[in-house]
Amino acid sequence: MLRIRRCDFLTITIGTLAFLFMLSTLAFCQGLPDEPSTVHRPIAKKNFLGRTLTIDNSLLASDLAWRALDIYTSTAAFTDPCHCFHESDPIAPGSGKLLPTAAFQIGMFATVGVGHKILMHYHHPRLARALLIIDNGSEGITVVNNFRYLGQPRPPSPKNLK
Repeated sequence: MLRIRRCDFLTITIGTLAFLFMLSTLAFCQGLPDEPSTVHRPIAKKNFLGRTLTIDNSLLASDLAWRALDIYTSTAAFTDPCHCFHESDPIAPGSGKLLPTAAFQIGMFATVGVGHKILMHYHHPRLARALLIIDNGSEGITVVNNFRYLGQPRPPSPKNLK
């Protein structure tokens, strides 16, 4: 049976996410014209509200992937026998149960998605994209720190000392 160390799993996961983000960015850039048009035409409301940008969709997808990894790492860290892990996020559920952690992450993903949609609706695409980038960055830092915690050696639990 092939065993993968946790740090190798982290490297593979981050590399895969970076590769998928790069592919989606390349797909977005290929649809852009080489030269800007000389006539500036404002975007009509019906087209502006109905359009979806590939980069925004890929940022939402990567946010969902980060949140899924956060569910896995938080649950694994909370169910550790030494009980050394403490959640630094003050609004996150502090239990080791899967359901509250998953419900919190799904709710936060929905909140970020609705915030993005509202900002796009009121013609603030830069703020909407900044919201997604900041959320991806914060979730990425959280997941990397959780994986770093899971890879550290921990003191033996009191049950194993007897």
